[in-house]
Amino acid sequence: MYSILAICPLVFLGVTICYLIHLELFPHQFPKSLPLVGFRKEIFGRSRASFRQILGSSRTLAEGHEQYGADGHSYVVPDTTFQPQVMLPQKYVQWLSTQSESVLSSEFVRIERNGINYLQTRLDPRSTLSFIDKIIGQSLSQSLDLIQPDMYDEIRHAVDSMMGTDVASWREIDLNEAMSTIIDRTCNRVLFGLSLCRNKAYLRILHSFVIFMGASTLLIGQLPPWFLRPVAGVLLSIPTLTFKKLSMSYIRPLVKERMRIVNDDKENQWLSHDFVTQSVKSVKKFKIPIAGDATTYITEQFLFLAFAAMVTLGAVATNIFLDILSANPQSNLYETLRLEAASIFKSEADWASPASMKNMTDTDSTIRETLRMNPLQSRGLLRQVMPKDGIALPDGTHVPQGTWLGVPVQAMQMDDKLYKNPHEYDPLRFARLKTIAEAESKDSPSAGKNLDAAQPSDKYMSFSYGRSSCPGRWFAIRLLKLMIAYITVHYDIKPLAHRPQSFSFGDANIPSFTTKITVRRLKQS
Repeated sequence: MYSILAICPLVFLGVTICYLIHLELFPHQFPKSLPLVGFRKEIFGRSRASFRQILGSSRTLAEGHEQYGADGHSYVVPDTTFQPQVMLPQKYVQWLSTQSESVLSSEFVRIERNGINYLQTRLDPRSTLSFIDKIIGQSLSQSLDLIQPDMYDEIRHAVDSMMGTDVASWREIDLNEAMSTIIDRTCNRVLFGLSLCRNKAYLRILHSFVIFMGASTLLIGQLPPWFLRPVAGVLLSIPTLTFKKLSMSYIRPLVKERMRIVNDDKENQWLSHDFVTQSVKSVKKFKIPIAGDATTYITEQFLFLAFAAMVTLGAVATNIFLDILSANPQSNLYETLRLEAASIFKSEADWASPASMKNMTDTDSTIRETLRMNPLQSRGLLRQVMPKDGIALPDGTHVPQGTWLGVPVQAMQMDDKLYKNPHEYDPLRFARLKTIAEAESKDSPSAGKNLDAAQPSDKYMSFSYGRSSCPGRWFAIRLLKLMIAYITVHYDIKPLAHRPQSFSFGDANIPSFTTKITVRRLKQS
């Protein structure tokens, strides 16, 4: 027994070495005419270049964009999966985003990048994407005006709980924990209603699921395939599935009850606008095909929607306040946002009014600027070449089957050809551009709309772009606006001396989760 255990590490090491030698001798094919970035002339050069991307992907992409991408040229970079990728310049974004799945597949990349096949989630990616597109687009996005009062109510309760109501003394809190708690509670209020969003036991279990699911998809998605991903998948599936099952035990009864009510027309008059209710109605309306038990299927879909919303919005909210609190003191940003919010939200009715959202120009600009400088993914629009004979890029370069194409989102959004002083945090950048656009197009009431935080473009892809754009971005921006407004109006926060650096792991940019902030409740006149 002990001799077998002693041999296992040696076998694993031997397999790893053989795998690396195989990669060096039989590398993945990519266009030989394109320049290489991040590779060096060294022993096991391709393998070592791939390992360096675990912590150095952002630097490699920035270097490649500066040398080639900014001038409109494509280039090849290593990746943690040991599969080199072709990064395309900004001028090819629209071309890339409009190719069909049969030519450039985003689904295949999504499955591999999130490690879906290595986690026992029991979800079919195609079914989940269809569900998200239908439900988010038809239920959540179109019901934002109806659910805004609930969003505000939960933000108010969550912020007061995390930041305190003592107007006499300052209080030190963990920024990431505060943002995560506010986001978690508000998302659960919208998704599942009041019964779960303040249930501490459920929230702890769900938060554990989010942590393990997030760590699983992040880690497995960055590992090379074949022998490491299955091992990591088995190990990480145990806690992930445990917390998934526990979370579902809270959500499933709610879904089951809502399904019963929706099917009973006599009780429809009192249906709430929470996401579960509206989604169950959409499932029925659009006749979404469901395999197996409908209640279990819908519960699983909701759980993974909650995961996606919580993990991304928590990180974005942390980044926003890191930027606001470390902004140039001369900009007086915090006070600017406070004055804007105070001028809009003069009564309780204003907090519940959708019209209030339209006037938050400075807040919207601040959110967009943070997303421009700190996207959660360093590269985007990843697609795999599907045709057997490969494809040709717009400039004629032939790309073989199996190659991944993408865009260096973070590096591109820091390009001085696209943005003036791109490395400077300029929170009102887009507010000024919007004012100029509106002045130049007085006859167009929608002038400047393309500069809103929720509006992707081929120069701003923090919510992806084209048909891959995040369907929940409108909900995300509205939640963030309400949260920023409530905090700035009701709290003083001491500024940070400097902005803590984000941590890069593969494609992911993770904001500091150790920053402490000092807050105090304002006396209301």
